[in-house]
Amino acid sequence: MNATLTLSRPPFPFFSLSTGRIQDLKDYFVGNSNDVERQFRRFREAGLPAKLVEVLQAMKIYTSTLEKYIEGDISGPNPRMICDQRNLIQYHLMSFPPARSLTGANPFYEVCRISAIIYSVGVTFPLPGAGAPFASLARTLKTELQVLGPCCDWPSLDANILVWLLTLGGIAATGLSERKWFVVALARQARRALLCQWQELKQALKATLWLDSACDRAGEQLWTEVMALMSATTERQPVPMLTANSHVKALYQRDFCICQQCRQRKIKCDKGNPCRNCVMGGFNCSYVKDAGNMTLQRLPGVSRREQPCHKCRQRKIKCDKQTPCRNCVKDRSVCFYAPVRASSTAQHMVRKQPPCQQCRQRQIKCSKQSPCLSCLKSGCVCTYEQFPHDVPEQV
Repeated sequence: MNATLTLSRPPFPFFSLSTGRIQDLKDYFVGNSNDVERQFRRFREAGLPAKLVEVLQAMKIYTSTLEKYIEGDISGPNPRMICDQRNLIQYHLMSFPPARSLTGANPFYEVCRISAIIYSVGVTFPLPGAGAPFASLARTLKTELQVLGPCCDWPSLDANILVWLLTLGGIAATGLSERKWFVVALARQARRALLCQWQELKQALKATLWLDSACDRAGEQLWTEVMALMSATTERQPVPMLTANSHVKALYQRDFCICQQCRQRKIKCDKGNPCRNCVMGGFNCSYVKDAGNMTLQRLPGVSRREQPCHKCRQRKIKCDKQTPCRNCVKDRSVCFYAPVRASSTAQHMVRKQPPCQQCRQRQIKCSKQSPCLSCLKSGCVCTYEQFPHDVPEQV
């Protein structure tokens, strides 16, 4: 306990409470190097020492034992045996020297060692909050992560491990100024890993080390701050209006409010900068600035959403008209919608559409679009009266 409080190496060997002799991890945690390689392969692939990987694996087994004990699946547990397992894990964990005292240590060794100590102090070897060295651990972890550089420069480290490191650091930094740094870093990594909900983050954490009863409350508070930060970056910004010098012949004004990613994916855009879809998907949100190179877009006489996709139309089956539709997802086919040519009836109904109120007052020709070309050039607000009943709403 003194070694954990002072974050130093234990000066004496470990003695078991039940047997009274020196014990090793293999005496309590049944498993061989193949089991460690299979279950914690991600840490080994990152280049961590085998001994540290074995300690992390022992912490995983001990966490599973705690979960079974809390759920009542273990009847008549041996308290001395459980204490021996807990103390032995903590003894081996605190026996690892810091990276500064090693030569040629793996760059991820120190961050994984500190994160494991944070988890042990909160779960496997819990200490009172007032005396626990969370503040020192959080500051050290932040310093080591900053030395490594941005998260995008860590391709050799698994995404779930990065989320686990940042989450434990954010929890340890509760009430400190370093908390904001961990929130920003976790939000960035959550975008890259496409984590949009707390349950998705929790699943990634449980793949490494996580105990629901001990960690969920602090984790949910941290995730609330992350979601608040991610939502703040999606605030809608005003879109500049076109001037009369624009070379666009006729273009709907809402096209300028849709980012390129949402336009290509054909999904609804909240017109933020960046928009929420790009934030959640980790895409580069950008808007078209040069409207002169864009071509004229016209509404078809029949909406594409009223028509089935190309595959369903060929097979003559019902289509749910989504992108992709359910039938194409089930058959693993490429779902696309062929352009539909307007019928003669629809074209005739379009020609009957009345001009906008501004063109009618100025007695000039109206292109009958929304907005029309005349209002687009003059910068006026283009408004139409209610369409006649014989004109479809889509037109």
